Amino acid sequence: MVEVHTPRLRRSLSRKRPSKATVQAQEPPTLLNRRSLRIPCASVKVFAVEGYGAELIRRVLHSLGWQEREASATPGHPPQLLWNGSTSGRKLFKDEVIQPWQILNHFPKSGVIGSKSGLLWNLRDHCALEAKMPLMSFMPRSYDLRSSRELRGFLLDFAVTKAESMLEVNGTLSPPAASGVLQACRLLGRLSHAQVLQSQVLCGQRASFRDFQEGLGFTHEDEWVLRSGSTSAEAQALLLRLMAEKEQEEGLILSAVVLEARWWRDHLQQQEQRQSSLNGVHGFWVLKEPNLNCGRGVRVFSELLPLLQEAELADWHVIVQKYIERPLLVAQKKCDLRLWVVVTSWNPAVVWVWPEPYLRLASRPFTWEDAQIADPYVHLTNRTVQRHDAPEEKASDEDEAHIMMLPAFLKWAEELENLNALSCWKERTWPKILEVVRTCVLSCKEDVGAHPRGCFELFGFDFLLDCDFTPWLLEANSSPDLCEDAGPSLRRMTETALTQLFELVQGLFIEETITFSGAGKFDCPVPGSGDWHLILREETSRGTKDLELRRAVRASRRPPSVSTAQSRTQHRDVLRATLGCSGSKRPEHKEMGFALQPKELILVPQEPCPRQEPMRAMHRFGARW
Repeated sequence: MVEVHTPRLRRSLSRKRPSKATVQAQEPPTLLNRRSLRIPCASVKVFAVEGYGAELIRRVLHSLGWQEREASATPGHPPQLLWNGSTSGRKLFKDEVIQPWQILNHFPKSGVIGSKSGLLWNLRDHCALEAKMPLMSFMPRSYDLRSSRELRGFLLDFAVTKAESMLEVNGTLSPPAASGVLQACRLLGRLSHAQVLQSQVLCGQRASFRDFQEGLGFTHEDEWVLRSGSTSAEAQALLLRLMAEKEQEEGLILSAVVLEARWWRDHLQQQEQRQSSLNGVHGFWVLKEPNLNCGRGVRVFSELLPLLQEAELADWHVIVQKYIERPLLVAQKKCDLRLWVVVTSWNPAVVWVWPEPYLRLASRPFTWEDAQIADPYVHLTNRTVQRHDAPEEKASDEDEAHIMMLPAFLKWAEELENLNALSCWKERTWPKILEVVRTCVLSCKEDVGAHPRGCFELFGFDFLLDCDFTPWLLEANSSPDLCEDAGPSLRRMTETALTQLFELVQGLFIEETITFSGAGKFDCPVPGSGDWHLILREETSRGTKDLELRRAVRASRRPPSVSTAQSRTQHRDVLRATLGCSGSKRPEHKEMGFALQPKELILVPQEPCPRQEPMRAMHRFGARW
């Protein structure tokens, strides 16, 4: 009998393990496993470039001895340096095709610093817990209208700002003007839960003391003084005049109104969140779309209805920011300051700045006229916007007319304004600008998180100087304007800065010749960095779990998208409760405890333009306008 041995069946897939060589052959090199393909020879420097400013980058790298090769070409030497646009550059991290020996001009998720809403929320969190200076000291107060809570805060701020502008009174007043000032005082009292009367004030008519008395409900003229916010010394002095000069009724009432207005004005100026240095008699606000650049989606408003209409058309995905009403004007034109910032590491943070920012001037004289409020050539200073105000064949020459380099600006300020501009810039303005840049980078660390070595990114920070040389942060831009088509002075500065930037990157990541030993002093260059100044260098980095936890906590405080029905309902409730609605019943907000009528909110509304359609949101919400 022949025995037949049947082999035991077994599942080879469950027990058999592939060899190590098989794993390496099947698994492509990615950012996660950190395995590389063929590392190029160090003597051959190859780059690939695409996107905005490619010709300028190509010209600068050729002058430094680099050779160009398409990023998709694999034979030969793969590119060591990749310069891409913000969208395509960050997509490489998602596709995990970047090698550890390659250099890329972007970080993963670093676009949050270029988002106006993302930077606003990050700065709020960071300044409340860790920053050295409060947010209100360097950024105009802003509101993210995606949040119904932010919308309510903006509406109340708009009302207070309008009322505050009416308190800028000097000298004598006529009774109609006093009625408007008194209305502003009453509105401020209601918004601050002060004990003031709720009766309507007679407006637009010449009233005697008896008319004021009946309208306000006072039995004696001295009761108004006692219930006003004036100090005891001023009240006693006014009471003495009341007793001695009973016959001059109108003058006495006007004096009491002026006292009340002065008290409210001083009270508001003492509050840091009011940013009294930014406010004025015009009450302008700027509406911005969070993720647009080059001056797109930026509009200026002085009235509430057009602003709310534009915000609703954008599905409330907008940022509204207080307009700086005391800007520094150069040759009667508005200007802002563009600063180049380079981040070569985010965790730990390593930040550099180009020490010579440049000023961008509007092409038309600054004015407060309502007819020019929508003119971008008056209120916007972005270079790409102002170039459209000149014929195309003269764009380069005209660009030189509204660009001013820093030395020329300081010389102009000292000669024309009789100010010690140079010392003010070095001792106050420039140190504050650097501190703001550090704060912005540190506030966004959690969003960027861990990243591979070899990443760097160029940002453009925009500041506006007020008449006291105080810098105010407007926004930060990813992939800023490289000024390839600018005038000769700005183009020379740009080429010099980019040339030294690539030398800095090469010394950090390829040659490793730049070290930070003994670099404990900031705002100064280090050997090999050229004119780029090191302004921040952290010694230690945070762990991945710590960054993820912080990012999760911050994300929980962000407003949801307004596309949901619940969010839209909340916006309608805020508008209805704050602005009032039609019908006999006036709804009151549960938290605020009061309702505002539209005339009280706008105070002195202008006649609407005949071409403007009524705001459809107001009709839907049932508000009376």
